[in-house]
Amino acid sequence: VAKNDLLKIKVHVMEHLPKSSVLLFYIWRKCMNFVPSSVKAEEWGISQRRVAILCKEGRVPGAELIGNRWFLPVDAMKPEDPRKASE
Repeated sequence: VAKNDLLKIKVHVMEHLPKSSVLLFYIWRKCMNFVPSSVKAEEWGISQRRVAILCKEGRVPGAELIGNRWFLPVDAMKPEDPRKASE
């Protein structure tokens, strides 16, 4: 992950998490290499809501719910769409 991307994540997190959660998030994030669902939504080209649904269904390994926000591993891959026929 590029340093510039980490700065964007930091700004995004500080704007959207309660102040008491920010410190806990930084400690956890520093140890675990997770990103908010909004980052993966943009990377995967789908909505944040769809990422949350995939996480809730258990289709994103390693995803964690903290408060009301999903955090995914940096290296998480977009799950395959089960509706598409396998070749």
